[in-house]
Amino acid sequence: MRALLGIIIRNWKLKLSAFALAMLLWITVSADQITARWLPVPVEIEIRDANHQLVAGPAPEDVEVRFSGPGRELWELAITRPPIRLIVRDASEGVQEFTLEPAQVQIPRGRLITAVDVRPATIQLAFQRLASAQVPVQVQVRNGPGPEFMLVGSLRVQPTQVRVSGLAARVNVVDAVVTRPIDLSGEVGPFERRVALDTTGLSGLKLSTAEVVVSGQIDRVAERIIPGMPVQAPPGTLVIPGSVELTVRGGESVLGALDRNALQVVIPAELVPARIPPLGTEVPLRVGGLPAGVQVVAEPRTIRLITAPELPVTEIRTVTPQPDTTAAGQEAGSR
Repeated sequence: MRALLGIIIRNWKLKLSAFALAMLLWITVSADQITARWLPVPVEIEIRDANHQLVAGPAPEDVEVRFSGPGRELWELAITRPPIRLIVRDASEGVQEFTLEPAQVQIPRGRLITAVDVRPATIQLAFQRLASAQVPVQVQVRNGPGPEFMLVGSLRVQPTQVRVSGLAARVNVVDAVVTRPIDLSGEVGPFERRVALDTTGLSGLKLSTAEVVVSGQIDRVAERIIPGMPVQAPPGTLVIPGSVELTVRGGESVLGALDRNALQVVIPAELVPARIPPLGTEVPLRVGGLPAGVQVVAEPRTIRLITAPELPVTEIRTVTPQPDTTAAGQEAGSR
């Protein structure tokens, strides 16, 4: 044993150098030799179908590709792992199977590497159909005007609709998009604000705009009395009394511009009975021509409706003049 050990360790530095040189030569020669090797690579998916969205896959996420080329470049390829890219131009809803080909491997330019085979040769992708729809915008109000103020008309929003895009199953259940709540308690007069849309529950969906413009007018509450407004009676009827007093309540600017001639005090046609009792019947009144948001109270609130009496028809007769037989008349005729 000692003799054998002596032979091994004799000139050990020279022997180690020789071994290292042999290994270097072997690596150099093998690195330039053409060989083949299976290497794992990731699968990349590029969707060019605008009507569908990938919701699951690829399955599997990695595949093995058999590469052929110089050993040195195969070692580098094992580190960089170039992907195999699948371009989907036409998809359909549900799970689909696609074939992978060696030509789809994204080998960097200048490499002396060739992709020969792929395993597994197929992958599965799941798609859902995309859709878009125009839905109305609704304004959320956290606090309204104070008790002495009121909103004139209604809030205006621009744009009135937004386009919602995304998975069809989700777009189809969106009835409206609301704004973030706004506070009107400190507003007086005309106002305009940019308000963000509330995207709670809309994750994954795309909106055509992120905010809208909300405008309106808030006035101090006022009251105005309009006396002597005539009541329009249905044909063939009379009303008692023939006029009423109106008390209208609304914003100052609206009441200031209110024209009494634009108002009509009428009896709703659907409330007129087919046969009116001899002593008449009490019916409510309706006031038309009021601006939006204006309230009105009529005094009295109801009137008596009676059948109009039939007026006698006066007979008109045509009188034919008779000849005058008196002496004076004869004398005048002779002249």
